[in-house]
Amino acid sequence: MTRRPSQRPSSVIACCLVAFVLSAHFVACIDGDVRLVGSPRSIEGRVEVESGGAWGGICSDGWDFNDANVVCHQLGYIEGAMLAGTSSGLGFLGTSLLFLTELECIGGEDRLSDCPGYQIQVDNSRGACEGAALVCQLPGYLGCFSGVLTWSELSNILQDVTIDRCIAACNARGSYRFARLSGGQICQCGSSPSFGTQVPADRCSVSCAGSSKQACGGLFDNRIFSYFPTSLGSTTSTYTSDNGIIVSPNFPGFYKPGINGVWTITYGFSRRVRFRFDYIDLFMDDSLEIRSGDTTIRIGHDENVLEYTLMGVQFEVTLHVDVNSREANAGFLLRYTDLDAATPAPPNPPTQAEETTQAPPTVPPLTAGTMTAPIHTTSSTSAPTTVTTTTPSMTSTTARNNLLTESTIASTRSTDIRLIQTAATMGTNQGIQGLLFWVIGGIVFALWLTMTTVIVVCCLKKRRSAKSSSERDTGSRHIGLTRLTPSAPPQP
Repeated sequence: MTRRPSQRPSSVIACCLVAFVLSAHFVACIDGDVRLVGSPRSIEGRVEVESGGAWGGICSDGWDFNDANVVCHQLGYIEGAMLAGTSSGLGFLGTSLLFLTELECIGGEDRLSDCPGYQIQVDNSRGACEGAALVCQLPGYLGCFSGVLTWSELSNILQDVTIDRCIAACNARGSYRFARLSGGQICQCGSSPSFGTQVPADRCSVSCAGSSKQACGGLFDNRIFSYFPTSLGSTTSTYTSDNGIIVSPNFPGFYKPGINGVWTITYGFSRRVRFRFDYIDLFMDDSLEIRSGDTTIRIGHDENVLEYTLMGVQFEVTLHVDVNSREANAGFLLRYTDLDAATPAPPNPPTQAEETTQAPPTVPPLTAGTMTAPIHTTSSTSAPTTVTTTTPSMTSTTARNNLLTESTIASTRSTDIRLIQTAATMGTNQGIQGLLFWVIGGIVFALWLTMTTVIVVCCLKKRRSAKSSSERDTGSRHIGLTRLTPSAPPQP
């Protein structure tokens, strides 16, 4: 009796699993993604780029401020770069596989892979080439300006100046609205919104005396200052904007033991709000709470979930710091986004190729948790100006009331037109994105189907070949036995 070869469906299943894993890996990996490593803060570190499913550093040869700007924008830090350099120069130790590339970014690209000269090749033979590194600009950064305004000088009482120490000193000395730094060691405080003439951001890239990972303005001889609001890194603030960023106390430095923080976000009516941490680095006994009504989310030092969505009118973010904590943790950077609000079109970023000068508009004072754009003046020697607001008289004339009514109607119509234009632009962009999504999805599905089919067919062919070989061997054995059997004698 002929024995048939045993069926092996497990081999076919294994082949299908291999095909699925390969296809899933192909879909998950996107060449040109970037990340920063070597620091607990997501705004700084060694630059790594993904290529062919592997992550590798970028050789610092030719690495400049424009390249760093593109990486920061790709990671979602719209303020751009603060510093660009090597991993050892900025203090981000560690090594990784080097992907050499000849980047020539202009600075306005959306992704690093869009830059001219982007070409990845793996080569670790050049031992002298260091990995590229950067520090992205801090949220709330007001810009780099040239001016000689007279502000309160604090440099003589500060040692090892950093951005956070300068802001803390300005808050301790009085109710100043702004802090500015220059020359790596000059710290000044003021409240005048007239900053001078705005200059390219890379002119404010002199490392702070107290930290190689921060930039404290530009050359002091040229009166180049970087400006920050003194509300940055505060322990309490109230936010009323649809979207915003909350940072831990003493940001960008380490938060201090025993100092808690409470930040409140208030809306006019119930909203769905998404909270997403760019990073969170807490000591083991410290925690963070996000509360809305009866719902409270408590986040510890070992929490791995970095995104939450809550519903409510008012939200409270509270940092609980133990008195026995240590001053060695980076804290957090938390973004909140109103999911029910329409996303406005982003403003065009200023061109960094030339210095820009703008006329000074009148702005109201800063409110807690709100960062207002600075006023740019055409003169670098102008004295600080005082901003005053007037209340309309209750006995206004009829003509003035009519004028105000017409102005309000015109403003409303202008707003409606802008909203319609914004909606049309968003609709067009969403249509294009949807078409690209389906095209790319179809290509990926076709590749997956092809890979799966090829692997399954190969497995089936192998199985059939084994079956045929086994049947031939069995037939040969039967033929041999027949030839060896003696024939029976003839009957009489």
